[in-house]
Amino acid sequence: MSDSSCISVIMPVYNAAKYVGEAIQSILDQTFHDFEFIIINDGSTDNSLEIVQSFRDHRIKILNNSSNIGNYPSRNKGLRMAKGEYICVMDSDDVATKLRLERQYLYMDGHHEIGMAGSGFRYYGREQDIFRENDYEKIKVILLRNNCFIHPTLIIRRDYLQKFNLWYDEKYYFSADYDLIARAARHFRITNIPEVLLYYRIHEKQITIMNRKEQMKYADNISIQQLGYLSIVPDLNEIKLHNNLLKGIPVKFSCREKLYSWINKISSANKKRQYYIENKLESLFDSLLSLQTFCKDSSKIYSQKVNNLKVDKVDLTDVTFLIRLRIDSVQRKENADFVIRSISNIFNTNISILEVDSEQVYIPEKIQGNLQYRFIEDRNEIFHMTKWTNQMISVADTPYVAIWDPDTFAAPEQVVEAVEKLRSGEVVMSFPYDGRLYSYNKIISDLIKSFTEIVLLKKYFYVMQLMNGFHNTRGSFLVDKKQYMSLGGENEKIYGWWLEDDERLKRMETLNLPLFYSKGPLFSLWHPTVKNNWFADTEVERKNWKEFLKT
Repeated sequence: MSDSSCISVIMPVYNAAKYVGEAIQSILDQTFHDFEFIIINDGSTDNSLEIVQSFRDHRIKILNNSSNIGNYPSRNKGLRMAKGEYICVMDSDDVATKLRLERQYLYMDGHHEIGMAGSGFRYYGREQDIFRENDYEKIKVILLRNNCFIHPTLIIRRDYLQKFNLWYDEKYYFSADYDLIARAARHFRITNIPEVLLYYRIHEKQITIMNRKEQMKYADNISIQQLGYLSIVPDLNEIKLHNNLLKGIPVKFSCREKLYSWINKISSANKKRQYYIENKLESLFDSLLSLQTFCKDSSKIYSQKVNNLKVDKVDLTDVTFLIRLRIDSVQRKENADFVIRSISNIFNTNISILEVDSEQVYIPEKIQGNLQYRFIEDRNEIFHMTKWTNQMISVADTPYVAIWDPDTFAAPEQVVEAVEKLRSGEVVMSFPYDGRLYSYNKIISDLIKSFTEIVLLKKYFYVMQLMNGFHNTRGSFLVDKKQYMSLGGENEKIYGWWLEDDERLKRMETLNLPLFYSKGPLFSLWHPTVKNNWFADTEVERKNWKEFLKT
């Protein structure tokens, strides 16, 4: 190994005997080999040091603190010792995927404008992939409220740390990573790689768990500190008001004008400094205001602004929106009404609703345009999604159909773009979004359904949850009817909910058919999850997986 490795992995260890061996082995098992592994034993009183010393690998370099000086001071010692072009952060209780270093190195080597990158992760022992925001301008705004990176997923250019004098500020004893990331974003572009590269462990002795209250106090200070980027030095009353706004803590109704004035103060300062993209900062504040008890008043103000915009309907008369329904909650009915009304208001198109249930529950609203409603009695407890979708496609009169969930919506321009790709004959299937599906919580969903303009919906982006990572295919898609049915349509051997989306996509890929994704996310309104969304039983689930593997 040369004196200067490509990557320096830095990992402090303090009383982590239960986990540290697995963490070390996950780094030594990497497919990327050109690294040094700096392990700092931070005065452990268990046998952590013995476990570290039991590994015989020339890439391991051990620093031994005579006493426990803390996580971030130990990391700073590692930074001063590091020789790699890149710094990779690692925790002694987490597990890196085998491809972590390789994928992060290749990403940074191919994106020279990026100075720091986190990644997706899974909680250790769980199957769900979790991803964080990857748009730099949005990240800067989100950092005003909280940290949107998992610290042990970070890779950083070492020369950037030195150039901008970026060390862990040890006064932020439990939140120095948040501070470092926020300061780094001032100087260079940062992002999250949309790939799972770490298994992140949660346990009772973790810093985040043991010191949650202290960590939040430090985080509050870091949020306030960022106002200095706009040359704002808040007084004690403004600090309290700002923290309440960020956390969604109710502000007294009598203080709402003070809150509006405070937001205007930040917005005005930003217009002078131009640190944040103006509409992204506005969206953050709109999102945060929606959490306040007087948010209904705010919604009226925003609605009045948008009501002044007159938009002609877009011609999608060659498209039929197919909406399959089983009303299992009040929210599902309200969601369907809202989505159908929005489609009708924006597009000159066709809407076909099929309610399948033991009895008729849904009564469609009167709307402008061509709407058809059918009810089919079906006492089956599980909704056979693929069967009913095929039936709806087969009777549609238009060359293109949009299979649309009753809880989802996308920006009109994304839908039009997806339709245009079908009309051009370039694709058989298109998605009106780019793989990101954001879910609104119940409070925001209830608020949104009081709006009449779908353009307002993106304002609440910063209080939404990203579902299923960056590669979601659920919710809505569009197809060329004739071509799609000639390929078999929906696979009716898939019974129940969830796997039919993956099977459909995999079938298109297996047939080497091009797909199209519009740029922008899909949004989903909240509704309670009930049994008709599940597999019928484990035997049906087994058969579904068997059918998927055939594809």
